[in-house]
Amino acid sequence: MSVEELLRGKYAISGTIEEIDGNFAILKLADGQQISWPTHALPRDAEPGQAVKLNLTTKHMEQHTKEEVAKEILKEILGKAH
Repeated sequence: MSVEELLRGKYAISGTIEEIDGNFAILKLADGQQISWPTHALPRDAEPGQAVKLNLTTKHMEQHTKEEVAKEILKEILGKAH
């Protein structure tokens, strides 16, 4: 997965945080499905009503994406140095 694909959400599903209660949050997906999501895995600023995006990656895709991000950062840093 490239950085561009990650940012475009090619492997993502959009939804909304419906409620946060104790150890779980209820996420309502764009197609109407609901998912119980552990609150410890939510972003710190998460609150009901916020839009969320669930990204699906494999371990291979995750490693490749990290490498792509690192390359992009280096290009940006080295490009500014000239």
